[in-house]
Amino acid sequence: SLMAKWMGLVSGPTTFHLSKIMGYDCTADVKNHQKLVSKWIEWFTTELWQRASSHDNSKLEEPEKSTYDHWKPILETLKFGTPEYDDAVANMGEGLKHHFANNRHHAEHWTNGIDDMTLIDLIECFVDWVAVNDERGTRLPLGLLSRRFNISEQLINIIANTAREIDVQREEVGITTRLAPKET
Repeated sequence: SLMAKWMGLVSGPTTFHLSKIMGYDCTADVKNHQKLVSKWIEWFTTELWQRASSHDNSKLEEPEKSTYDHWKPILETLKFGTPEYDDAVANMGEGLKHHFANNRHHAEHWTNGIDDMTLIDLIECFVDWVAVNDERGTRLPLGLLSRRFNISEQLINIIANTAREIDVQREEVGITTRLAPKET
């Protein structure tokens, strides 16, 4: 058996001998692993900083600027997800189409929506939703988002967990507005 081979009880070319692993010190391997994890976290952080510094820049140029100048005040009077809101969005035309085509953090940018995104895209998408709900003083409408973008239950749970974590941080600094959906 494999266990017997590992324990050195069965001889052969795949045999592991305890004498080869006795006295092993994991320190060097753990430190190397930590260095690699740190490298990749730095890469993610750099990517996110780049996204933060360029988020929605396309809204400041045509054909988007005039579209958002006209429609944003109207959208702010409408409840997200209502037929009136959806009609207004549909009327944003080429400006909105250009925005989706040039901003990969939107599900509409991708052929298969969120399923085609990277983690970096998804994080930017999530914080975009957070910012919009902060501006409106509302909770994340996860049920609506799930249906609208065909988001899996597992991913919705991860998003809800993250929203709850943000709410904990807000509470610690005295912000009482909640982001996470109400528990049902």
